[in-house]
Amino acid sequence: MDFTTADMGDPLDILAEECGEVIQAIMKHRRFGHTSAQSAAEARQRIVQEIGDLVVAVSLLQDPRCGAFLVTPEEIATAAERKYDKLRALFGYRRP
Repeated sequence: MDFTTADMGDPLDILAEECGEVIQAIMKHRRFGHTSAQSAAEARQRIVQEIGDLVVAVSLLQDPRCGAFLVTPEEIATAAERKYDKLRALFGYRRP
């Protein structure tokens, strides 16, 4: 089965949608703030859930059935290292 012909749709579309949902959850938290510990906890949980959904969307692109846009864990790790290098160069960030 090719994901692009499956009911769930193209993995790139799923990734884009999940990126948007992470952004939306963060922006609602930033924009509206929270007046109670419970609402702050709920906002945090929403953000965590959306990040989890995003991780799944990334993993779909590593599945050989995803079609033409297959990415490897090594490619992602290399790209992540480049980002850490940028953060280190710009801000002195050191990974824990």
